[in-house]
Order: sequence, then C-alpha cells, then structure tokens
Amino acid sequence: FNSCSNGGRQALIEIQRFPDDYDGYVVGAPWNFQSHSNAGFVWNAQALTAAPIPPEKLPAINAAVLDACDGNDGLVDGVISDPARCAFDPGVLLCQGAETHSCLTPPQLDTLNKIYAGPRNPRTGEKIFPGFIRGGEDGWAGLVTNLTASGLASGYFANLTFEDRAWDYRTFDFDRDMAYADMKVGVMGNAIDTDLSAAKSRGVKIIQYHGWNDQTLQPEYSPEYYEAVASAMGGMAKARSWYR
Repeated sequence: FNSCSNGGRQALIEIQRFPDDYDGYVVGAPWNFQSHSNAGFVWNAQALTAAPIPPEKLPAINAAVLDACDGNDGLVDGVISDPARCAFDPGVLLCQGAETHSCLTPPQLDTLNKIYAGPRNPRTGEKIFPGFIRGGEDGWAGLVTNLTASGLASGYFANLTFEDRAWDYRTFDFDRDMAYADMKVGVMGNAIDTDLSAAKSRGVKIIQYHGWNDQTLQPEYSPEYYEAVASAMGGMAKARSWYR
C-alpha cells in the first residue's frame, strides 16, 4: 500500500484496524490526526485575521530563517535539514522604522510566532498540534492568504463536526469545540493508535516519510507520531527493524 497525505492516513488506518490486508506500506506525509491538524488551520486563520502577513513579506522571513539556521548541518545550500535544531528568533524581523516588505510589525510578529507554535488549549495550556516549521516560509502564500479557514478546516468543522453551513471559524473554542470534534468525528477519522503489535506480529514492514517544507500539512507531527509508536513498541532500536 503506497499513498500520501489523506492516503497516508488511510495507510495508518489499515495498519491499525485491518492489519491483515497488506504486507507492506509506504506512508507518505500522513494526515492521520485530522481533527487536531484542522484545528491548526483554524488557529492560523484566526491569527492571520487579527494581523495578516502579506505574501510579499514571506521571502524576507525565509531569508532570515536560512541566515540563522542553514549552516547548522555544515552546508549552506538553502536547505535546513533539521528544523528542530533551528533556534531562529523571529524578533530580528521587527520593523525598526517604517514598515517595509523586509520587516514585520508587532502584530504581524505575533501572528508569525503563533503559526510556528501551533494551537494550544486555552484552559490547560496543552499543545493541540504542532505549528509549521522554520525554513519553508517562502511557500506559505496559500497559508497566509487563507483568512477564513476555507478548504480542509471549514469542510471538517462546518460540514462534519457541527453540520452547520453557517459555522464561523472565528468562534472556534480550542477547549470545548476541540473535545467535541474529537468525539464526533475524530474517533472515526483519526489514525493515532500507537499499538501496532498486530501488524508487527504479521511481519508487516512500514516506511514513512514527510517533507519538512510541507505547506499543506504541519510536518512536525509525523516524526512525533513515529517516535510515539517506537516508544510504545519497545524503543527505537526495535522499531527500526520493521518501521522506519
């Protein structure tokens, strides 16, 4: 079974719920925590509605990130190979005088930090989902111009969760509504079980990949899920014999 994005989610559903179906999987950029990923899109839309970041500013943001972190891997090549090691401080982009396409106003800087951070539960402070990682900002044009959470988020929450065409993304409560979405739709659509013992016992082999510069799905969750499975299944060394 070889598929990507929603197909990556379908692959993980197969592995978790129907482990007898296939002997091997290539799981591409899995959208397997749909309810929380979609909440991230709403989070971004709310932040961007309050303080939009013009697409014209994205090259300057990306250039500042690369300037700070491109050389971390020993090669200055326009690629950040391990964004987790990128300690870029967005504050360096703060406008010191008149606003230009090369700097950010304080509200825009707040929006950028929110996109990097991802949504949190306002009551508990718990992280709901990772934000978008540093290094792919020059591809965010579609992200920063989606000020209404249209597309995946509106389809998921307006149609499936609340069954209300008039649903307003600005009203989304990241505590109450998040819990409701998990219960109403997430229990069926999410594929986040970390016990893959049934597939492992059959000798199933799995390869999972995700591009760091993915501008549609937040890529940081993909390795988080893999590491959670490895931990639940006896550790990374054992997991690598059948799941990489």
